[in-house]
Order: sequence, then C-alpha cells, then structure tokens
Amino acid sequence: MVTNKILAAVISLIFLLLGSDLRAQGSSWGTSTNTTLINSRTMNFDYQKHIATFQGDVVVADPTIKIMADSMRVEFNEQNTPKVITAEGRVKIWQGDRIAVSKTAIYTIANGELVLTGQPVLTHGQDRMAGTRIVFHRDDDKIDVKDLTMSIVPTKTNETRIIKE
Repeated sequence: MVTNKILAAVISLIFLLLGSDLRAQGSSWGTSTNTTLINSRTMNFDYQKHIATFQGDVVVADPTIKIMADSMRVEFNEQNTPKVITAEGRVKIWQGDRIAVSKTAIYTIANGELVLTGQPVLTHGQDRMAGTRIVFHRDDDKIDVKDLTMSIVPTKTNETRIIKE
C-alpha cells in the first residue's frame, strides 16, 4: 500500500542520517516500542505524479530519532517505490546528542546520498561542523563538506572527539 511505502521511505531517511547503530543507542523520542509516528497538518498524494507531500509542522519520531521540517515530499517511481525524499524549511534532526540543522535535506535512495544545504550544521555534544553543503554517502560511510568550519572541544582526558563515531 502507498502509505506503507511512504512510511518505509521516511524510515529509510531516518536510518541513513545517523548510521546503523541507532537502535543500540536509544533515545527519549517517540515511544518505548519500535513505533514510528508521523504528524503533519496535511498530507496529499498525487497518484498521477507519484508524489506524497506532508505540509506544516512535519514531525517524524521513533524511539531513536526525531526529524522536524516545515514540509516533506516523497517521490515514487511507477512501482510506487520511493526515489527521493526532500525535507524543507527549518529541518532539524536529533539522535541522542547528535543534531543536524539545515534549510533543506534531500535523500536520493538509488545512490544513498543525503545532501544538506541552506546553512547546514552538525553538532555532537560540544563539537560543531558547518559548511555550505554537507553530503552523507550511506554506502561508503563518508561525509563531504564544502566550505568547512569545524570546532572540536577536547574531552576531559585531552583527547579530541570525532563528530561521527
């Protein structure tokens, strides 16, 4: 069913964002089960164009992560399999003490890339990474940052932490 494919696409975006260790780390967001909750003021699906659009105060939450945006759009192929997920407007993603903020987040499923633009900033604890464009490569477990500005705060043992553990 189309609703299940939308949910699967949103969950794929969630797991892409912060890696495969999400379930092990846990969080206070969502519920104590594996339930994923999606809220928005409206949801529209254009069957001819194969596009689902969530508008207004979009919140996706499960036990390990929370995503907020002004809108989210999911594009499907002819088989109703998600192709591209776009979150726009005040995008914020939380997972534990990791936070990503941007104006736009675009996840292309075929190549496994998540692109953050519009003043993207990643924080992990007190560490901070910013740029004009941040790209996560799911399959290679890599991050590319254009015009990088980074601050790393030493830990109590005078060792530095890496933003992606």
